[in-house]
Amino acid sequence: MQVIDLNYPDGYGELWLEDDRIGLKVQSRYPFYKKAYTRTANTHYYANHCPQCGSLQGDWFVFNWILHEKVEGGAPVHSVEMKLTEGNA
Repeated sequence: MQVIDLNYPDGYGELWLEDDRIGLKVQSRYPFYKKAYTRTANTHYYANHCPQCGSLQGDWFVFNWILHEKVEGGAPVHSVEMKLTEGNA
């Protein structure tokens, strides 16, 4: 499955976001990246979901998979890296 990996120009990145302006744009292109409620964080945010069953994908597990793949030889083939800038909002 694909995952969305968001990156800022300063190199800081994240797998989820709360900004509806950006979240809706990403979701329109990648429907598996959608807003959901999580009890762990006690909030709603946009994040990766399984395209087959719709389950919210835990950030820790997705992050570890991306990191492992990069250490092994580059960006994961199913990782979509997106640069976030003021123009994205």
